[in-house]
Amino acid sequence: MKIKLSNFFKSKSLPFDLILFCFFILILKMTLVVIFPDPMFLLGDSHQYLISAESGAILSDRSYLYGFIIGPILKMSQSLYSLVWFQTLLSCFSCFCLLYILTYYIQCHRKIAFFLTFIFALEPNQLIHERFLLTENVGGFAFSLFLLLFFAMLKKQKLFLGVLLAGVSILVIALRMAYFVPVVLGTVILFVYIFGVRWPHILKTSACILMLLCAISSYKLLNSRLAEEEPSLISADGLIFISSFTPLLSLEMFEASGVSAEVFHQWKPTTRFFFRRCSEFFNPTGLVATLRKNFQPLSRANQMAKRLATRCLVTKPLQVLKLGLSSYLLYFDKSSYAPALVDQFRGFYKIPENKFFRERLLKNYGYALKEKVNFWLVQYYQQFRFWFLALLIFPLIGTSLCFLNSTRSENNGFLVLLFNLNALILFLTNGDVVLRYLHPLPILFLLWLGELSRKLEPIKS
Repeated sequence: MKIKLSNFFKSKSLPFDLILFCFFILILKMTLVVIFPDPMFLLGDSHQYLISAESGAILSDRSYLYGFIIGPILKMSQSLYSLVWFQTLLSCFSCFCLLYILTYYIQCHRKIAFFLTFIFALEPNQLIHERFLLTENVGGFAFSLFLLLFFAMLKKQKLFLGVLLAGVSILVIALRMAYFVPVVLGTVILFVYIFGVRWPHILKTSACILMLLCAISSYKLLNSRLAEEEPSLISADGLIFISSFTPLLSLEMFEASGVSAEVFHQWKPTTRFFFRRCSEFFNPTGLVATLRKNFQPLSRANQMAKRLATRCLVTKPLQVLKLGLSSYLLYFDKSSYAPALVDQFRGFYKIPENKFFRERLLKNYGYALKEKVNFWLVQYYQQFRFWFLALLIFPLIGTSLCFLNSTRSENNGFLVLLFNLNALILFLTNGDVVLRYLHPLPILFLLWLGELSRKLEPIKS
């Protein structure tokens, strides 16, 4: 029997107005590139990704797949502007995925689908990340593909789609580890929801979960071979993980995890490290640096960090949740929120002295770092406090509406689940207000608005 992949996605042929609107989005996004063409950087993340793109280096503490994707583009064009065009094109495809899901899987009114897609095309984090030399844009495109397959699987319930979903899941994770929990847990829950755990349907559930685990294990083995380290998604995953929980660590935890008290006393946290606990990863006297100094090679230090993190989660689960809640509430503190709209761009306007990075850009791409880039786009971004607050309040509103009969549906439930899991990981692992980290949330929020409009339409009529 011949299988046509298109049959799994199409419920009917694409109408002319849908194609015309996609063309409009494409023209709109490309016009914005002409108006705001300059690439933007976050030092030293962007520096590391550029090294990976040029040399194929395997990064121990972040995605190297991003460098492998943009490397050929930069080498062929010898221009950083080509990266902005490429990432904008991916952003257009993310818009098309959103439109398709709204139209054919959520089945909201066509005009509402157009309006929500238009909002997504102009969403501030989407526009900014199209210009950043960072993983958010490419990872966001992969996540939109994941959502397309997720809803295709939810509606069609085909085993073949489960295999595709498992493959795309590992692509999303490989590009951005922050997606790991929402993608893996969301996918497993979807498989259980569709096929169940009763015989003989549990065979399909097990097969799909097994494919997901095989995809993850295969990537770990690939990473192990390339990085010449123990199998892992990222060689320093334990060190990254423990950085988020540094305010909860105690001498007793160190000793119970097999890490000596001497290491604990050598550790000198950063000031205000409760709020900036992720910076512990880069602090020269912080926990990560101390572990790497006392345990060689990197894999051993990483293993010790995993022991500490596991001990922390097991012995202080409520404190971990409280830590995440404190980070969440910090986003509503005006003294933290208002500066965050400006501070995250300050580094791009006042570039720190990094002679090596400056010379690399000028020599390889003829690009000199500028003090200010895309000025009016940044001003546009900084006017959207109300939008970011809406995203932050959504976990409370969306979860509450899941219990109302008038808005209850499987689409609603899964969208709220994926949104809350993304938000949970953000607030558990990051202690400071960083609005660019909200990048994965708008597409889920807009899909939910489309579902809500569909559910409320019968009530209005």
